[in-house]
Amino acid sequence: MQDNPKTCNFNTQKQINMETITLNLYKLSELSGKVQDKILDRYRDVMTDYQWWDFIYEDAQRIGVKISAFDIYYRTISIEYTENADVVAQNILKDWGEGTELNRLANDFLQHYAKLKELQTFDEYGYSEQDDDIDDAEKEFLHEIGEEFLSILTSDYEWRTSDEAIMEYLEDNQYMFTENGTQIQ
Repeated sequence: MQDNPKTCNFNTQKQINMETITLNLYKLSELSGKVQDKILDRYRDVMTDYQWWDFIYEDAQRIGVKISAFDIYYRTISIEYTENADVVAQNILKDWGEGTELNRLANDFLQHYAKLKELQTFDEYGYSEQDDDIDDAEKEFLHEIGEEFLSILTSDYEWRTSDEAIMEYLEDNQYMFTENGTQIQ
């Protein structure tokens, strides 16, 4: 008789010797400062190991700009308008509260933009001497928005990698550790 290749036979008559180990487990806050520091360093990127910036990108899209890249270490950001600059400013005033830097930038831009539009005159070819000034104002406004979003991204990253945020994350998710800092699930 030939063995069926899809069937496996196991000998299940093994004796299993089991030992019981007792471990004392601690919350992060219950450990010594030195062990806490070691754990915090080990989990420094626990809240940044995914695309944590998506919500900030969505905030930018809602007002009419698109962030395609940023680098908080080199302080660079790639941002462009998806709406006209004056529409972006109006959206900021609706979505961002008074007292925010974006709100202040939007107010300043709209006041400056209104003055430039008021002074705008056209020649017989439809060209206005103020067109360059308006373009410059729109570029400067976009630059300022980019700088502010870069600051928001930096602040968010710094919070996510702070001791306080990591401790809160580990406590909220009920991480437990041995006395020497080994995590036990």
